Amino acid sequence: MNASTGSACCSATAAKGGSSLLTLLGVLMIIVGMLAIAVPMAAAEWAVLMIGILLGVAGVLRLLSAFHATSWGGGALRLLWGALAIVCAALVITNPVAGVFTLTLILIIYFVIQGISEIILALRMKPHVGWGWVLFNGIIALVLGLIIWGEWPLSGVWAIGTLLGINILFTGWCLIAARPRCCC
Repeated sequence: MNASTGSACCSATAAKGGSSLLTLLGVLMIIVGMLAIAVPMAAAEWAVLMIGILLGVAGVLRLLSAFHATSWGGGALRLLWGALAIVCAALVITNPVAGVFTLTLILIIYFVIQGISEIILALRMKPHVGWGWVLFNGIIALVLGLIIWGEWPLSGVWAIGTLLGINILFTGWCLIAARPRCCC
């Protein structure tokens, strides 16, 4: 806090460090976004594979936790959920096409919720620096969600890689444009 004005203030070093980190993250997100746009099927396959792996790991952990349950019913429920997660992981990994279509539906929900949330956030941020970029990013996310929904299920073939790439790219630009600046 600045004692004379009572406003929040940052040191030049802290502002530069935080700003540099957000810039770096933004640049990395732009690069990842461009790669996903360039090879959408590879991006979709990678996303489905990662989800399958995460489901499998979660299932194994859930199974292991069943042996530490305090009751038989709790242990049985953990075994059931663990087995279900492992079966879902196996289905996603062995049938990536079905995984892509399911992930496309999840992506629709994600983009719509992100878009609405960022539009609300931008309106709350107004007139602070970067609020327009946050609004723009929210509108892009919402529009992408509606585009995917309008073309589903055919959009499953191209949507995950291409639209996720566009979203990541714009989020990277938003991080760079709306990064905090030193007020000192």
